[in-house]
Amino acid sequence: MTIYPKNPIEVVNINLCSLNGKIGRTRSESTPTRHEQGITCDEDFALMERIVSESDAVFIGNRSMGSEKGAFSVAHMRKNKNLPPDPFWVIFTQSGQVYPDNHFWDQNHIPKIIFKCTDFNLSSKPQLSVESKVIKENEFPFLEGNINGLYLYLSQRGAKKAALFGGGQLNGLFWQHNLVDKLYLTISPVLIGGVGAPELIESSIPYLKQLSIEECRFSNGFVYLTLQSEIKVKK
Repeated sequence: MTIYPKNPIEVVNINLCSLNGKIGRTRSESTPTRHEQGITCDEDFALMERIVSESDAVFIGNRSMGSEKGAFSVAHMRKNKNLPPDPFWVIFTQSGQVYPDNHFWDQNHIPKIIFKCTDFNLSSKPQLSVESKVIKENEFPFLEGNINGLYLYLSQRGAKKAALFGGGQLNGLFWQHNLVDKLYLTISPVLIGGVGAPELIESSIPYLKQLSIEECRFSNGFVYLTLQSEIKVKK
């Protein structure tokens, strides 16, 4: 049995997929568009809001944020919890570039971090360079280094829990490297066909992960699963 290093920040993957594991018809679909198509629902969004309100950071891929119209605030859900109004939204980018015209960069109330990850291995020593990137005349932290470097940076700012939104490639990297502690998965009563339809988990490396079901709930045609990752870790 392989024993993995303990994840210093609890990572909760929250996602929705079709009956055949797709998260949308195209990579450019936004959450409102998927809602209009019946792929998502209000109850699923309420679940996502709750998880984010309980988290200190949100992890989302650059392309996924590029398809959205910005972040959503949970300040109204955290005002009596002695927490910052909103968690950090961390944009993972392979190239170091982002979509500068996205409304996200105009949402001054949302704390933002741009992160170019060079290594997802938890066994690596923390490495991180901290600079800034100017977008629309505003400066944002631009970090480059390994995942442990990001975790250390966030931990120094009080972070203990992160919500992972994906998309599929970012989900795949986190699952491949045993970085996910829990999965909240909503299964939508739809089938999505088409070449290139994005999947819940996208990876060029085959792997299998064992999970245990903590809760299974059915509501208005959607199935809501809470699953615990059965990763064996060093204490």
